[in-house]
This record gives sequence, C-alpha cells and structure tokens, in this order.
Amino acid sequence: MARLPVNYWEKRSTELMLNAENETKETINDLIKIYEQATKNINEEIKKVFKNYGKDNVLNKEALSVMLNKKETEIHYQNLLKTINVVKDPKIKKKLIAKYNAPAYNYRITRLQELQDNIDKYMYQVANLEQQITELKYVNTVERTYNYTVFNIQKGTHYGFEFSQLDNKTINLLLNNKWSGNQNYSKSIWRNVEELSNYLKINLTSSMLTGKSVNKISKETDEYMNVGKYNATRLVRTEINHFANEAEAFAYQECGISKYKFIATLDNRTCGKCGQLDNKVFELQDKKIGVNFPPIHPNDRCTTVAYFEDEEENIQRRAKDGNGNTILIPENIDFKNWAMQYAPEIYKKYYINIDLPKTKPSEDSYLNKQIAFYEDNKKLNFIPKNAIINNVHIIAGNGTQTVFRSANKYSRDHGGIPEEWTKKVGKIESQKYMFDVHWVEHYRYGKFDFKLKGKKLK
Repeated sequence: MARLPVNYWEKRSTELMLNAENETKETINDLIKIYEQATKNINEEIKKVFKNYGKDNVLNKEALSVMLNKKETEIHYQNLLKTINVVKDPKIKKKLIAKYNAPAYNYRITRLQELQDNIDKYMYQVANLEQQITELKYVNTVERTYNYTVFNIQKGTHYGFEFSQLDNKTINLLLNNKWSGNQNYSKSIWRNVEELSNYLKINLTSSMLTGKSVNKISKETDEYMNVGKYNATRLVRTEINHFANEAEAFAYQECGISKYKFIATLDNRTCGKCGQLDNKVFELQDKKIGVNFPPIHPNDRCTTVAYFEDEEENIQRRAKDGNGNTILIPENIDFKNWAMQYAPEIYKKYYINIDLPKTKPSEDSYLNKQIAFYEDNKKLNFIPKNAIINNVHIIAGNGTQTVFRSANKYSRDHGGIPEEWTKKVGKIESQKYMFDVHWVEHYRYGKFDFKLKGKKLK
C-alpha cells in the first residue's frame, strides 16, 4: 500500500503526479491502438505473400525463387515516395531518398524487399503518429503542472503574486532537452521504431527462408510488436514523469524556493534507490535527473515537493501591491478563480477558448448522400443529398492538435496517406431542426460516413 502524504504540500504534489499519470492512460491507449493497427497491416502483407507464392501455408524453395526475382510494380514505387514525404526524421528520410534514387531500385525489386519496405512504411507511420500525440500530451503536462504547482504554493501560503508564464521557447527547449541517453523524446521514438522495424525484417526473412508457416510467422510478428508497444508506453510514462517534475522545478524557481524534498511512491513496486531518497532534501541548483531528482529509472512514479525553510519570507516579499500591502488569497480558492486573476492566459486557454486549439476552420461543404432522421413524433424524415453544411471545422487530423485515430483505416480502404485524412463537423438544417453532422474527408478521395448528431429545434 502506498504511503499517505503527511502534509498539505505532499498531498498536493502527489495528487498532481497522480493526475498526470491518470491522464497518461488515454495517450497510452491511443499508442496501443496505433501499434495494433500496424501489427494487423504487417500481418496482412505477410499473408498476401503466402497467398500468392506459398502452398499449404508454407513457402517452398520454388516460391522463394519467384519472390527473389519479382519485378517492382508502379504502385509500390509510388508508396515508397509517399512514405518519404511523411517521414520527419532527417536521417531516415535521407536513407529512403538514397534507396529511391538508386539505379537498381528504379527497375527491379524483389517481392521480399517490397514486403520489407512495406514494414518500414507502416512503422514510420507509427513513429509519426506516436510523435504527434505524445508531443501534444507533453506540452499540456508542462503547462498544467507548472501552473498548478504555483497555484498550490500560493494557496498553501495564502500569499498571491504575479508570476511569469512558461513561453513556447522555454517549453520547446525543455521538450528538446537530451536528458536520457543523450536523446530527447522524439529521437527515442524514432530509435525505438527503427530498431523494431529492423528486427522485424531480419526475423521475417529468416523465418521465411527456414520454411516456417504463415501462422507461426504472424504469431512471432505479434510478439515483436508487443515488445515495441511496451517500449512506447514505458517511454510515455517516463517522459510524463520527467516533464511534470521539470515543470515543478521551474515553478519552485519562479516562486523563489531554493530546496525540494524527494517524495517516493512507497508500495511493493518501489525500488530500493527511490526508497532511500524518500524524504531527503536537496538544493534545487544541485538537482541531477536520475541521481537525486526523478525520474530515477524508467516507469518512475516519484515526485518532489517544495521545501520551506525561510522561503515563505521570499514569497511574502513578492506578495505586495503597489501600495506595499500584502496580497492574501482565500484558503478555499479554486484553480479557475485563481487563474482568472494570476494566470489569465491559462484561464483563457482552459476556460474560455477550450475548443479552439483543437479545431481548424474549413470551407462550407455539402452533403454527399441522403440521410434519414426521426421527427419528435417518431416519423422518419430525410435530409436530401447536396444540402448545404455550414460552420465547417476540422476536429481531428490535418493541422489540428487532435490525432485522427481512424486515419489508417481510411487510408487503407480508400487511398492516400493517413496524415491527409480529416474528421470534420458542421451544421445542417431541415425545415424544423438543426443538426451537427460529422464525416470523414480526403481532399482527393472524397467524403465518407456522414452521421447526424445533436438534433435541436430551430
């Protein structure tokens, strides 16, 4: 059983870390879906090979000979070009461009090589999506933890004062800091995915050449991908802990607090090193990640708390108005009202324009199909095809801060790359009602899956 916090400061800090950990679950669930979809795609590619060249679910020597002399198709060549266009890591992109431009690659490719390149394609898609959803989560963690830490300090001391917000430059410097193994989170993602991709290709080739069945190879692929999925979720948990604790340290510094106390999550999963650090006090200027400041190890759940010696005097000196009077805040103030006075940008972001960062305005559109709905009297009625849709917004994918989780499915079923697919919402009217209408769209391949939601009387 975890140790109970002993005072206000430990309780607030522990709650803050638990909230960050709970919010991480949604991000981890998104990652799991991304890896599961990639696993499914790769296994489908493997099954295609066995269907076209195998017999009784096994590839014999004759089938392998055909595979190793199969000419490249234009479709595969174009798919490789699309993959190059979406890859963000410059080193990986350079390798793919070199392959694309190689003279031998322009006219011949083995079927086995095509399969391996498709594995690269799916894994690069994984890395791109993983980077998108985790970066958004990390920025949010830094901002919220920093502001909630200052809020808890002011509420605990009852002194209110103006303080500096973390600007985008500071947040980006923190995100790009190579704090673990001389890598930041982005490099870690690409390294993990590239290692997994190489491992899959080597073992896939070996398995095929040794005559393993398609079911056996698919099972091995599942096992390899589960390792990658575990590494991805471990990275997220560790990075969340890192960014949350770094944001707390920024808040301590901003509030004039020079020391912190290490708080271990004491239960049957706590390691000996974290247990030994528990309750020890360190100078903020002497903090060293992995030594006396969390995370100490991957999957760490430890945190810190501001240590008050004479620090309240520093805070009190800052809590003065223009007339030299001390500014006090009520003990029962909540974060919303506190932010309204002391962190107006955060108040505006979380409580006024809460939906704006997630959406992107788009042009008005029209309905591609006739949609049925029920009147309040249960009578079935219809909105005709080509009805105008107003107030259109993109709510996921393509320039928004929200990942479109089904993009891979629509890319696979209809064409294009996942990053080109969007989910949209708009307003549509019948004679009597107004509806929210949702659909999925690609600028080239069209609109799909219209759904009416939120019927209201006009």
